This record gives sequence, structure tokens and C-alpha cells, in this order.
Amino acid sequence: MPRLTISLSQTMHNRLSSLSAQHNDSLSNTINKLLQVGIYHFGEEPSNERPAVEKHCQQLIIQMNALIKNLSVEILKIDQNDLEQLRNAALNKYNELKTK
Repeated sequence: MPRLTISLSQTMHNRLSSLSAQHNDSLSNTINKLLQVGIYHFGEEPSNERPAVEKHCQQLIIQMNALIKNLSVEILKIDQNDLEQLRNAALNKYNELKTK
């Protein structure tokens, strides 16, 4: 069987070692299995289509947000200005977390 020498970063080596230990397998056999899976999927175009479950969950999130907004206006007497401030604060926090 042909042999191959590869160089790995310490982080990648640790991850592979951990994976092989979890599966009670040798490091070389684990790498071989990962290569076979990678070769099987090599050249496939990544699908931009989201699964139906993800689409459904996204629709539910949008509906829940609308319900919460309507309840907040009715029960808490929040006006449009308050909702805009909340939206801006959430957007700022999102951008802050995204850049970290």
C-alpha cells in the first residue's frame, strides 16, 4: 500500500487524534476515512437551497416576532419609536458580536 507523509498544524493533529480516539481507531485510518469522504464529495456544488425545516423555522420566527411586537404595543403600550430603538440596539449588538 502506498504511503504518504503530510504536515498538520498542532490544532488539526489534536482534533484528528481526538476523533480517532473517540472511534477507537488509528490516526492513519481516521485520516484515510476522511479522505475517502472528501473525495466522494469533491467537485460537488454546494447547495444554496435551505432545507424545508429551516425555511419553516424561519417563517415561525418571523410570525413570533410579529406577535411579540403586537403584544408589546397592546399590553406594554410601546410605541413605534421604542420599537425602532430596540431594533437599532439589537442591530448594533449583532454587528459588535459579528466583528469579534
